Amino acid sequence: MTFSSDRGGYSLLSLPNSQRHGKRLTKLLLVMKLTMILLTVTCLHAAARTQGQVTYSGREVPLVKVFAAIEAQTDYRFAYNPGVLSGVAPVTVEFRNLTLEEAVKQALKNQPLQFKIINKTVFISQKSDNKSFPVQNELFKRIDVKGKVLNNQNGPIAGATISVKGESMATSSDENGAFILTDVDENATLVITNVNYETREYKLNGKTDVLIELAIRTSTLSEVNVTINSGYQKVSKARYVGSVTTVDSALFNRKVGTDIISRLDGVANGVLFDKRSDSRIQIRGISTLTGTNMNPLIILDNFPFNGTLSNINPNDVEEIHILKDAAAASIWGAKAGNGVIVITSKKGKYNQSTRIDFNSNVTIQQKPDLHYFDQISTSDFIDLEKFLFDKGLYNNDLNNTSSRPVISPVVEILNKEKKGLISSAEAASQINKLRNIDIRNEIESKIYRPAVNVQNYLSIAGGSSMANYQVSLGYDKNTPNVNGPGNYQRYTLNSSTSVRPASFVELNLGLNVSQAETRTSSFSPQLNPGSGKSQIYPYAQLEENGQHLALPRDRRLAYVDTVGKLLDWHYRPMDEINLENNRLRTQNVILNFGTTFKFTKWLTGDIKYQFAQQNITGRNLQSAQSYFTRNLINSYTQKNTYKQIIPVGDILDKSYNELTGHFFRGQLSFIKSFNSRHHFNALVAAEISDNKNNSSSVRFYGYDDEVSTYATALDYATAYPLFAGGSARIPNPNYTGDGLSRNRTASFLGNLSYTYLDRYTLYASARRDGSNLFGVRTNNKWKPLWSVGASWDIIKESFFQSEIISNLKLRASYGYTGNSNNNIPAITTFGYLDINPYTNLPYAVVNQPPNPDLRWEEVGIVNLGLDFSVLKNRISGTFEWFTKKSKDVIAPFPLDPTVGNNVFNFINKNAANLRTRGFDLSLMSRNLEGKISWNTVLNFSYAKTIVTKYYQNQQLGIPAQPPSIGINPIEGQVAWGLYSYKWGGLDPATGNPQGYLNKGLSTDYVKILNDSLKNHVFHGSAVPLYFGNLMNNLSFKGFALSFNITYRFDYYYMKNSLSYSSLYTWALPGSNEFAERWKQPGDELKTNVPSISYPANANRDKFYAQSEINVRRGDNIRLSDVRVSYSWNTVNKWLPIKGVQVYCYLNNLNWMIWKASDLKYDPDFNMNAIPPAKSGAVGCSFNF
Repeated sequence: MTFSSDRGGYSLLSLPNSQRHGKRLTKLLLVMKLTMILLTVTCLHAAARTQGQVTYSGREVPLVKVFAAIEAQTDYRFAYNPGVLSGVAPVTVEFRNLTLEEAVKQALKNQPLQFKIINKTVFISQKSDNKSFPVQNELFKRIDVKGKVLNNQNGPIAGATISVKGESMATSSDENGAFILTDVDENATLVITNVNYETREYKLNGKTDVLIELAIRTSTLSEVNVTINSGYQKVSKARYVGSVTTVDSALFNRKVGTDIISRLDGVANGVLFDKRSDSRIQIRGISTLTGTNMNPLIILDNFPFNGTLSNINPNDVEEIHILKDAAAASIWGAKAGNGVIVITSKKGKYNQSTRIDFNSNVTIQQKPDLHYFDQISTSDFIDLEKFLFDKGLYNNDLNNTSSRPVISPVVEILNKEKKGLISSAEAASQINKLRNIDIRNEIESKIYRPAVNVQNYLSIAGGSSMANYQVSLGYDKNTPNVNGPGNYQRYTLNSSTSVRPASFVELNLGLNVSQAETRTSSFSPQLNPGSGKSQIYPYAQLEENGQHLALPRDRRLAYVDTVGKLLDWHYRPMDEINLENNRLRTQNVILNFGTTFKFTKWLTGDIKYQFAQQNITGRNLQSAQSYFTRNLINSYTQKNTYKQIIPVGDILDKSYNELTGHFFRGQLSFIKSFNSRHHFNALVAAEISDNKNNSSSVRFYGYDDEVSTYATALDYATAYPLFAGGSARIPNPNYTGDGLSRNRTASFLGNLSYTYLDRYTLYASARRDGSNLFGVRTNNKWKPLWSVGASWDIIKESFFQSEIISNLKLRASYGYTGNSNNNIPAITTFGYLDINPYTNLPYAVVNQPPNPDLRWEEVGIVNLGLDFSVLKNRISGTFEWFTKKSKDVIAPFPLDPTVGNNVFNFINKNAANLRTRGFDLSLMSRNLEGKISWNTVLNFSYAKTIVTKYYQNQQLGIPAQPPSIGINPIEGQVAWGLYSYKWGGLDPATGNPQGYLNKGLSTDYVKILNDSLKNHVFHGSAVPLYFGNLMNNLSFKGFALSFNITYRFDYYYMKNSLSYSSLYTWALPGSNEFAERWKQPGDELKTNVPSISYPANANRDKFYAQSEINVRRGDNIRLSDVRVSYSWNTVNKWLPIKGVQVYCYLNNLNWMIWKASDLKYDPDFNMNAIPPAKSGAVGCSFNF
């Protein structure tokens, strides 16, 4: 069905873009089917391989070669003691699709050997005289041992070597940590080693089933197998010179939740979450002044991720690397100025038996605490209304017969008393009945509910020597804390397949599909009454005797009660909760194709392509019974004829946004060592990307959801008289959409790392980025960036010998990254608007004047690092000092009025500079080892950003203060500077607040507010400059306890305070000070709250609100969260379950251990917002 308008040539679809994207969706489904077919074939191949079909022929070949051929075609391994095969003659064999057992029997025919198969291992031994296995001959001396190797979190350790002390017998643990040794002396001692864990000896004492726990090792050895993923390559940590924070799977999954980013809060070194804003993340301060461009670059599986990150299931994440300096982040060039977060998804592994993981949890969050902010008591509010009524504040509203603004019940009662309609006693009686009502209690009990989040996840992974696979399914359902139909549901499918058709080629295919639907109601628990009132009066009621009560909304309730022939114009909040149906559906598809060619042992080539598409479809159906629809219809009803300009029926708003991205990369990698002295690691790459964003929106009036019909004969050009006075055109959101933007980039890059004697490392990288959004000249379109770095492993020097220091390594780097703002183009842009009142035609305006000199922002970074460990690795850590200088930062710049431009006063151009300095400290200690394990992790960071150049300084007055969360760019000061007015106390005679002007006390608020900035008080940063966390992990047998303490220091906030001009319009935050106000001379000695003023003086209120007495330090230390778990691992081959864990996680505890302020408010959150409520989660996970 098509809805067309001939105004301006617009054509919109009732189902936006459905036909346009139908063919594309068909192709996408076809690709998904092909992916699943390939995945199925791979799985069948892996399953067939596991069953062990063997084909091989050889003449006079050693048994060792036969065994190797069998191992290459199956998932089985051969184990035997040295000397068993000595003297054994070569064999001639021919296997044609034989089973494993048949092939082994044929190979050992006429040989003095016998075999025994246990799980995936074929044990070979010499035949004894009675043709039995040696274990049976020495029943009380030799035994078979099976067991598991675990870490201190009861997780499996794969690849551990288990050997018998004094013998040559050895094996290794599989991905589940399991191992088997046969023919072992019952009193033997096992030696268990792993590069990342401390070596341990374990005495058997006749035990055949054992669980062995290893303590983690923090030393240079642990860096050998630890790799850093930059998104382009994986580099050994031992040879890495850059600054990176790694969040491994264990730390990442310590928290419970349906999103990725929140799991990094409070655990990632150098990363600060600004909780005054839901989405602002700082990695070592800020590098730009553009608020929409401050977040770090997100890399998902080697490509930039431009979609909605909440679409990605956190259970699919294997690990996260946060790149912080130039050597680490410059590889991503002009988008990496704010740091880079590299997310790596889980993948299958070669030669891995099938593994099934299942995880499920439920989180319950408390209702929000509406009493968190103290406010004026209902009784005091009523007395204030009586005071203001006597002063005549409400006379204009009471006599208003056009717009008829909202009037409270108390004022209506007082007005009736004034007119003689009721007696004074009756008025007092009616008013006194309201004094004990607090609307917050009813909202908490009838509108809010505990939020419930359910999360389920299933993954299957496995592989053979030629292929591997991983498939996961996720389902999440979140029920919000507001009653009604609202909920959030997400389905995710993630799969990856790798195939090696030949030894020199690897094919990779990845598919990530998610669909999320958010269903909400536009009902707001704040119950905003409109008419210039900030919130509902405190004695409002929602229900009485089971009946839903009406509250004033947009106009006087007494007037609404009397209008006739209109639709019911009353607003009943309890009726609205279930009426509206607002759904937002997000579909996300990411397809990855990659091919790796191994030209030689040291040279590989990669070709990668990614297709990413995100579709967001909005459907907001507002019922004909909803207040929104009834109000709109009534407002446009003609007063004399009662003709309804807007037809009766539902109102449907539909929106569509499509984000499509194509990424292509070609890369050559060189890794080679010479004579064990020289090691080179280099890459060169080129990549292109094309991102397109398309959006549209449409509204249908008189919509019938059952038959999908709507009104078409609407006149959007005519300004109709409104029922309550004035005139306006019919709202037409059709013109708010239909936008298209495109961003193309091309990049060339390379890096080189050289290590000498495994001790000295040099690193260099270079990259050049180009974009269609910057500049008209080529030099502005392209941006070259580079970095250099070096490291020195001092502990490996022969001259450095220490029994205390176990590891000592110096690192240094310098280079440049950049920032790009896609919202500010270099060319002139136009915006199309609604109907022009003079021409009745659509019209366009200039959104952005020409800006030909616009170029990339540039960030220079110096980083110095020291890695160390002492006391046999009991204590280890990293200390890094850094400085960042951002230049060519985009900021407002005044335009020369002589250029003839009378529309724009300023233009966004490269006109500002920033400087950030700080350090990151990370420490880890192993406090206890053994049956009780206890380790501690300490993160401590400092980052301070100074505005060194800015041309839009506010020299008069102070800049916007909290609760605003924007940057206050004052040259020479910290970016989030907090200023206030000097406080001179209260005037003893009047109770007026006093400030300073020309070094003397003054109540001339206009002049004080416009005084020079240098005469006001600068406190410091509104964002913490020092921050970090202290995490403790304890375990005993299967039990584990982890709790995290976070801290933030050196920052300030401005508390809510009394504003009479706001209180008179029902704004209640800070109104609790009303009871503490100055009332008579002498009160100035015990209070700082000004006297009541009438009429209200907004300048007086602003001065008091932003004076220094309302500023507090925000420093605090708090217990943030706690996790308790119990893990049970089994080595019983008869049970399909290999491991079980049950856990409980408590979040948002925010239990203050210490804070600088004596106020009850949480300084980390916006002073106009209630902090997140406490939540608790319980869950379990199974490994099969």
